[in-house]
Amino acid sequence: RGCGALARMAAMAASDPASDPVEAPAVLEAAAPGFAARAAASLRADGFVRVRLKSTDLASAMYERCAAFFDDPEASRSTHIPPRDRSAHDRRCGYSRERGREFLELHPRAACAAAALAKADGPAAAALQAVAECAEACHAVAVAVLEELAAEGGEGGEGGAA
Repeated sequence: RGCGALARMAAMAASDPASDPVEAPAVLEAAAPGFAARAAASLRADGFVRVRLKSTDLASAMYERCAAFFDDPEASRSTHIPPRDRSAHDRRCGYSRERGREFLELHPRAACAAAALAKADGPAAAALQAVAECAEACHAVAVAVLEELAAEGGEGGEGGAA
């Protein structure tokens, strides 16, 4: 239910990365030339990297659409994860409410994702599509950085054999 607050926090963080009270590596722009090499270097030096996606609109749209989803009881009912699928944590897609929390879960590379997207409509479809788009953008960034790390490892770097 906190999607609106999360969206505001994400927007504030995206607009002023220097406002972070903990000194951290700079936010790297995924669209910038040489991004993957700089991200790999940051991972080696700091153990993590801060990334701004090529389209910051993706995250904002995701939070807005998820807020609309959680405000619509029919949307959550229409995407509810069936009891038989609840224990399949890495393969379930849909809405879940358990132990005082509720969430919308989508595993874009799992078979359930296509089915969830196909049967959803209204706010549920908009939220699931936005989540899928944001996940795909994150996946593309991760693949680019992993490929850079693998290439460096293949050249005698720390990540692999020479």
